[in-house]
Amino acid sequence: MNTRNGSDTDSELPRLRGISWLFFAAAVLFFAAIFNPVIFGYFDAASESDRLSHVEENLTAIRLIFAGMGLTELALGVALWLWGKQVADHTPGTRGGVARAFAVVGLVAGALSMIGRLSAWFEDPQGLASDDPGLFELLVGVPAWIGFSVALIVFGVLMIRGSMPMWLGVAWIVCGVLFWGGLIPFWFFLAAFAFGIRGIVRFRPGKTTAEQVSGVRPV
Repeated sequence: MNTRNGSDTDSELPRLRGISWLFFAAAVLFFAAIFNPVIFGYFDAASESDRLSHVEENLTAIRLIFAGMGLTELALGVALWLWGKQVADHTPGTRGGVARAFAVVGLVAGALSMIGRLSAWFEDPQGLASDDPGLFELLVGVPAWIGFSVALIVFGVLMIRGSMPMWLGVAWIVCGVLFWGGLIPFWFFLAAFAFGIRGIVRFRPGKTTAEQVSGVRPV
């Protein structure tokens, strides 16, 4: 496809806006899931016994919230996959291959996160309240965290080297790194929120160019 053709550029806008809205929706719903009294009581418990009491009182709500968080993480993975494909489709050479590879990494990370969150439905209150993650949680959670973090960093570098705003690329890299300061997925969704807002505003008829559609300048 010739991305310098105006009609081709316009035909890309619905796809780009869809990706932007997916990033935005995933972030907003994740924030809604974590910023509520039930989750505050879970993570801010003074001791494991206090957490156990909180879990027993709010077991169904906690399981539902964890499932909702899993859905938002799956949505984030799908959005990363779509964005990586978008970049790869318009970027020849090594950078296009890297984008395609990490699109898959993002998607797998989202799927693993979803599986990990759903495991809450198969744990008893004692397991949910434990300070020590179970083996299954480690087997799916750690690869998912690494996948999201590395995908954000790689795509951030591609943004800096391409036509997306440098500040957005830097923000993605910073968020990918800051996650490891406390293992807080909030940073992944802050990056998604920034992309979503920028994309919703920018990717609309009359407000785009061929380079913005490609996401990364051709090599």
